[in-house]
Amino acid sequence: MTKQSRKPTPSAKARQTPAADQPSLARIHDLASFAAISIPPELRQILGEEEYESHIKEMEAIEIGWIIRVPKDVVYLRSRVVTVPFGGQKQVQAPDPQASKVDAKAKEKGTSAAAPRPKQSSRTPAKSARKPRGQA
Repeated sequence: MTKQSRKPTPSAKARQTPAADQPSLARIHDLASFAAISIPPELRQILGEEEYESHIKEMEAIEIGWIIRVPKDVVYLRSRVVTVPFGGQKQVQAPDPQASKVDAKAKEKGTSAAAPRPKQSSRTPAKSARKPRGQA
């Protein structure tokens, strides 16, 4: 006599996911903030004035983005980077929500309003007008 193995069948509760019970809608929030980075005074001495200013501008062009998801809410939080001298004070202007929306629309299109386009080097040929398919 052989013993048949029997697979356990999932219960009705296990077969149904919570999403199947009811659709869940989430509120979307689009918020802007800033993130402060403390810069040690020695950096200016090490780099020199011109390089220091160049790197500070590069740092402040950065925007950090978070997507925070909790039940019934999704928050898009964009934080501009602000540099502050270590041990010093700096006036910080609150981010403009309208400018952030322009940046978000540009990102949706695949471009960034905050990031400059790379400069074309002499080695890279200029982009020509786009040619229709099938033509050389």
